[in-house]
Amino acid sequence: MDGILSESQLALARGLSRGLGLVSMLASLVVIVLHAVFRRPKRQFNDPVLWLSVCTFFIPLFALAMSTRAWPWWCLLEAVGNQFFSFASFVWVTCIGHQLYHVAVHDRELSELADSYAIVYHLLSWGLSLASVVVLGVAHQLETHIAPGDLWCWVHAGPWRFIVFYIPLLVFVALNLGLYLYITITVYFKYREILGVNLPASRAVLTQRASPMQFAKQTLSWAFRASLYLIVFVVTRMGSLINRFWELAHPGRKSFALILVHICTQGLQGFLYACIYIYNESVWKRWKARDTSRAAIINQSHEHPFSYGDVDDMDSDSDIDEQELETRRLRDFRAFPVVNFGPEPDNEDQQ
Repeated sequence: MDGILSESQLALARGLSRGLGLVSMLASLVVIVLHAVFRRPKRQFNDPVLWLSVCTFFIPLFALAMSTRAWPWWCLLEAVGNQFFSFASFVWVTCIGHQLYHVAVHDRELSELADSYAIVYHLLSWGLSLASVVVLGVAHQLETHIAPGDLWCWVHAGPWRFIVFYIPLLVFVALNLGLYLYITITVYFKYREILGVNLPASRAVLTQRASPMQFAKQTLSWAFRASLYLIVFVVTRMGSLINRFWELAHPGRKSFALILVHICTQGLQGFLYACIYIYNESVWKRWKARDTSRAAIINQSHEHPFSYGDVDDMDSDSDIDEQELETRRLRDFRAFPVVNFGPEPDNEDQQ
């Protein structure tokens, strides 16, 4: 745990960083291409997931530590790129949570959200990131050469790293945790009545579909899947938080083990986000592949939190009576492949 890593340790750490970074770059590029090719044209460039992938593509690129005496300016470029795209990724993850909040809590459609908040999302993500770079530049805190023992060019060691990076990171983590917790609680109380959890005995067929305990478990299961971006965000940043706070508590010292944890968690973020994207897309395809009758029911009802994804515009149900609307929403809920309430009863339409 000396202040400077040995040459062999540096070589291993940099090789691991570049290798994992390349994997994340390729995975992020796959997401960008798939998103541009398969998403609906009017939503191709409005989805926060797309711009999160753009960030995770560039983050490893600016962590290659390619600065040499022949290219001294590259270190400053790496420092700027590291700060800019890493900070922007925090904001884009929060934008995903914001969309999920409006879909789950306020029953708004993703297509509407994409159009309404696209400019706001971009202004916040790129604006806050640019502001952090400007502040560091004015304070002369961006590195122009790799410090001894460092793996890449970034911000000079000291309080500025925490003021402009790690403290905002902790704020975004806390904000997202609170947001997803609120969404989970809201979904539970909002949809358990639709599923018949609290309906009278005369509607026992619906009640048998979802007991309170069963519905609570299914809500937690859905919440886990809906919060996968947040989980990856926290996990991939936890290694760097632990490492940097350890260095803050032990000035002039470095832990090679914590540095490896830092590299592995941070280096895999693009790959893990890509896995979530591909998983969500396959879930949506399975949902669309349901039989025609269920697809017709889904198309006649409002978008609900369990259809979070690239959903086509849906018809209005303003002319449907409340009982029929409740039945359709119940079927929508059961149709989503993530939520499984067991075998269908013999008489599904019994009320």
